Amino acid sequence: MIFHNNTITCFVTEDKITPEAEPFVYYNSSKHLKFKFANDWRGYRTIASFFVKEKEYAMLIQNGRCQIPKEALESGYFRLSIIGLYRDGTRKETKKILVIKEG
Repeated sequence: MIFHNNTITCFVTEDKITPEAEPFVYYNSSKHLKFKFANDWRGYRTIASFFVKEKEYAMLIQNGRCQIPKEALESGYFRLSIIGLYRDGTRKETKKILVIKEG
């Protein structure tokens, strides 16, 4: 995984999230996610949903970034999905991906 200032970068296109480097892992020093959205997400307000066990934690994505909630960082793993809402009410969502803690 490539880190810059405790940030993990991901690409979002159609219904997929792809980390900048495989596998998708995080460390104790990870604090933020940075997203690079494909054109099909242009104009959508976006939220990152972190699923830790049976709970969901939603974080607003602003300027392509969001904080990773402490509940997710304290876990050994979490699932991640991006939800987008357009002005006309159109909604899109990525498939959930598994993110594993390493170290």
